Amino acid sequence: MCSIRKKTSRKTQYLRNGAYYTFGKMRHAVLFLLSLSFVGCSTKYDYVAETKIEGFKLRISLKHSHPFLAEYKRVLEVERDGRVEMKEMFPDSGGNAWVAVVDDRGRLEVRDLGGIQFSDRLPSSTRKHREYLGRFDFDAKKSYRFIPASSDPRDPPPPR
Repeated sequence: MCSIRKKTSRKTQYLRNGAYYTFGKMRHAVLFLLSLSFVGCSTKYDYVAETKIEGFKLRISLKHSHPFLAEYKRVLEVERDGRVEMKEMFPDSGGNAWVAVVDDRGRLEVRDLGGIQFSDRLPSSTRKHREYLGRFDFDAKKSYRFIPASSDPRDPPPPR
């Protein structure tokens, strides 16, 4: 009996449907798919909302952390006098995207389920009690924005 052998290189992995697939071609495909996945991991945010309160510019940015669930990584940016502070906040594991902004006896506080994320003295506040100013949240149209207390006075419960 005589067998016919095809000449193959060391790169040949396997024979499938009469076509040879080489490790080199597979490596290029894997590298291409990895590069696409890294492009998807860029630092651009999916949702950004901001507001100005007495010289403070508050910005909350959300980036999806799950491909199809409503889970987000959250970043708080506070700008004042040309300085910008950034802080990664407690991640939103779904349904807890709100971030409350309050004036607590002359101190601006930014709160979420993880507690107080930012606190600083408000220069012109003379309040003697806690006052809810608004929250960052998804509205009825599913857009992420700052919702002032004048348009929706429901103060989210403080974190426990």
